Amino acid sequence: MPQLEQLPMELLLEISDHLDPLSVASLGQTSRRLNGTLQRPLARAAKQYALAEEAEYKERITFREDGKGILTRKRTQRMPSQPLVQAIRRHQVNKVRNYLEAGVDPNAYDLDGHRMLSLAVRAKNEPIVDLLLEHGANPALNDVCAPYTSPVLDAIELGDDMVKKLISIGADYTQVRVIHALAGRCSLDVIKLAIDKGADFRQTSLDGRTAIHHAATNANHPDVLEFLVGKYPELLSTQAARTFLWSAIYNGCAELVKTLITAGVDIAGDTTVHATLASRCSLDVVKAAIEKGADFGQISPDGRTMMHYAATNTDHPDVLEFLTEKYPELLSSQSTMGKTALWSALYEGSAELAKILITAGIDINVRDHAGKTALHAALEFSHQAFYQSMEYVGREIAERSLSIATVLLEHGIQVGIPDQRGLTELHHAVRQNGHYWLQKRMPSIVRLLLSRNTVDVNALGPGGLTPLHLAAEVGWLKVVRILVEEGNADVTETDNCGKAPAHLAQKSPAVLKYLLRRAANRSSVV
Repeated sequence: MPQLEQLPMELLLEISDHLDPLSVASLGQTSRRLNGTLQRPLARAAKQYALAEEAEYKERITFREDGKGILTRKRTQRMPSQPLVQAIRRHQVNKVRNYLEAGVDPNAYDLDGHRMLSLAVRAKNEPIVDLLLEHGANPALNDVCAPYTSPVLDAIELGDDMVKKLISIGADYTQVRVIHALAGRCSLDVIKLAIDKGADFRQTSLDGRTAIHHAATNANHPDVLEFLVGKYPELLSTQAARTFLWSAIYNGCAELVKTLITAGVDIAGDTTVHATLASRCSLDVVKAAIEKGADFGQISPDGRTMMHYAATNTDHPDVLEFLTEKYPELLSSQSTMGKTALWSALYEGSAELAKILITAGIDINVRDHAGKTALHAALEFSHQAFYQSMEYVGREIAERSLSIATVLLEHGIQVGIPDQRGLTELHHAVRQNGHYWLQKRMPSIVRLLLSRNTVDVNALGPGGLTPLHLAAEVGWLKVVRILVEEGNADVTETDNCGKAPAHLAQKSPAVLKYLLRRAANRSSVV
């Protein structure tokens, strides 16, 4: 009786046609001769097992006359098994190698039309990418249903070396979106390689953007922008050239901004650009802009000077210092709302910037159109801590605002001044205690205010309310005691409705008890 391996080749192939993929693989492992004889059936079996059945592909992907694949709407709750796809996504190098060595086409695609090479690149698995390339994967083939993509786009995530490798062996790098992605994320070596291979970086996308737009966001490789600006200066003359600058500014890279300004992007007369440079960029950039004709002495339509904007630039306080020295005549300029740059520093929460302005000689007693000084504004702004859902945000607001209030008091700001509503600084200080850091920091501010001779502890605000009325109403026992014991506040003073502070403390038994006792003691003395 003849052995299995002695059977005619035709008969073996006939037998293999009636076996499932796993049985064909088992049969091929019986002997070297059988393995050689069954190469084609083995490849067919491997493909059948590694990927979904052909019928599934036909149901999910249709092809137009131009060869472009289109995904159909057919979707099932359970996606058919695709072991090769899973092996790639799970970084199972040996399994992928076995499938490829068994004859699976490295240019195959899954049920969504993604090429195996694209899947490996997106999985950020360089060994599998190399394995597919070794077995003949064509990097010039894009995804079946997305012919305008390229593996190069995904390879950017893997780093410059992988991008260079794909470009060198024929990947598609000539499309506009690929070129723009390279300009925005890759190193100068990659850009030069692509240009040497024929890439045209002068192409413009449908929305009018050029490679320079994208290079202006490439903070990791600022030399790319410098190179492209030098190689394609004509792109700077386009109507959209100024958007390069905005991209660089908001990406936060001073070197990119400086490169564009030095290259000649026209910013003269544009107060919006000047304001943004003052509020976000470094002193080097501001000086470069001035050398190119920028005038930081301009005033914006709302009356704000560039100092107002520089007073929010917490990353580069030297910009504000430079502007106060260069334009001293604008130091105390007020916006159309009557606010100086001190308000800008206050709302940014920077005591450092406020100190720079004060040291430079800004008028700290200026009042805005609501009759408030910067001290009124600082105390009022600190109340925003109460409305923050995140504790640390409230803490920052309270601490920074009150730090500025302290600086203003230490530098002699006038106090005891009512705003248009009749509220003095002391009213603002005591009327909100709904946040831990307000409770912790505000009492020291109250003591500083009481130490000033011009502060009237019994000043009447709206409705005849004194600071003691407001402190009693919010149940702030510590501040109530400071007002009474250190400021000698009148516990019997009544508001326009005839109510004493104790009447407003009904929700706080401790405050009510204290005020009633103090009132009784006062009556007994009288």
